[in-house]
Amino acid sequence: MPEEFITMITSVYNQESITLYDVLQRLREGNNMKRTDENQISIAEFLSNPDYPKKLEQLFWNLKGVLGGHAPKELSLPYSDNKKRKQALVSRVCNLYPLLNAEKAVYKIIRGFYNN
Repeated sequence: MPEEFITMITSVYNQESITLYDVLQRLREGNNMKRTDENQISIAEFLSNPDYPKKLEQLFWNLKGVLGGHAPKELSLPYSDNKKRKQALVSRVCNLYPLLNAEKAVYKIIRGFYNN
């Protein structure tokens, strides 16, 4: 279990008024969690429980399983089709370089990873 996850929950400033559910909503996986009696308790109440490390680990693995535990394979792009994407790119490049001919513009999408 990552130290960042533990710190995110244990270092909440106002532990009496903030619930576990409120903290988990900051995570992408937390947005898909249902509100239950277990996650509606305050952080102070959660941390005062003697077996909170075990519950914290269980919570971590539950969160990991909410989205299937997989990161998306492809980056989602803001345009649904190539024509709109091309128009947006051409207008941005033509704003930077006004002498370019926008009608001769072409581009190619390359999917993969960039290695420095």
